[in-house]
Amino acid sequence: ICDERGRVLGFGGRSLQNEEPKYLNSPETIVFSKKRMLFGIDKALPFAKEFDSLILVEGYMDMIRLYQAGIRFAVASLGTSLTEAQANLIARHVSNVFIAYDADAAGESATVRGISLLVSKGLKVKVLDMPKGMDPDDFVAKYGSEAFNSLIENARSFWDFRLDIIFRDYEPSSMDSKREVLKRGVDFLMELSEVDRLLVLPKLSERLGVSESVVEKALRSRLRRGRKGVSLPRLPSKDGFQRAEEDAVLVLINYPELKDKLIGYGGLELFEDEKIRWVVERILEGYSEYRIMEEAEERGGEQSSTVSYLILRELPCEEEKVGLYFEELLKTLLSRKIKRRIDELEEMLKRNGSLPPSLYNEYLNLLKEFRRGRCFGNGKRSF
Repeated sequence: ICDERGRVLGFGGRSLQNEEPKYLNSPETIVFSKKRMLFGIDKALPFAKEFDSLILVEGYMDMIRLYQAGIRFAVASLGTSLTEAQANLIARHVSNVFIAYDADAAGESATVRGISLLVSKGLKVKVLDMPKGMDPDDFVAKYGSEAFNSLIENARSFWDFRLDIIFRDYEPSSMDSKREVLKRGVDFLMELSEVDRLLVLPKLSERLGVSESVVEKALRSRLRRGRKGVSLPRLPSKDGFQRAEEDAVLVLINYPELKDKLIGYGGLELFEDEKIRWVVERILEGYSEYRIMEEAEERGGEQSSTVSYLILRELPCEEEKVGLYFEELLKTLLSRKIKRRIDELEEMLKRNGSLPPSLYNEYLNLLKEFRRGRCFGNGKRSF
């Protein structure tokens, strides 16, 4: 068993008589640590770099058989499930991984764990459809290298593999089955990056036979439960108006159908915080929550933190009162806009001694509207 540079660090053997243990390795030492090594890495790297890919198999014999058959970018995880150290080793050298673990229950479990680790390292992962009960060694011995190359060409995306497992034994006519599959599907979405969620969520909703909004709502609820007790990024709340902006966009994220009401009160012009305006602008353009999250993640920095904060916050009112609450928020923000304009006109009046008739009429109308109490003037709400 060699390291990346071809230096021998340990030895491994496999039972030929199906005796236990099936694999026997050198003892763990400072030099040799099985969880940090991949069998065949020194042989595979020159070819892996050419294809920017590695094939991940379970055992020594799988790797050896593939190498003998001319498929020379395979490595073995030493007969164990993939470890984080091994995933880091792979990520240092390639961007793509094909998992070809044994087609049995243990192999499937190892594949699921391996997918989670590899995806968390930013790798693109696909899974080979090995015939049931076979491993790569058996397959190549029986069908040859061309057939194995065909498996590589037709490898499934990791999310299709996971969805197939999630939907195993699914009964569309059973509400209990639908509920359980939705729960498992949302748990899977929780493991993914924002970008991958955007790709997988429509597939999950289509196979489940429900609208994307149902899955989005379940995911949003799960995200919030998962963050309980965790410090969320906070926006600097300068005053009541800042909080009103935050709450208004939070309502819009959860109830985008209320955007017409926002437009009636002045639309985007009610918002002064640039990061929040960025979110509102996209809601008005019809972006889904997950498209907003994707773009914010790409922008990074404060925009990403702002969107994460807003999306993970709980609504500060009961669901049946959302419409009224949103209207009060809009009145609060409109009051600020009106007060800003009044201050601007008063400054002009002070500076010039008078106002043109059109501006003076505007000034009087704004004062009347403000004093009638149609808006709150201090950023505080009466509820």
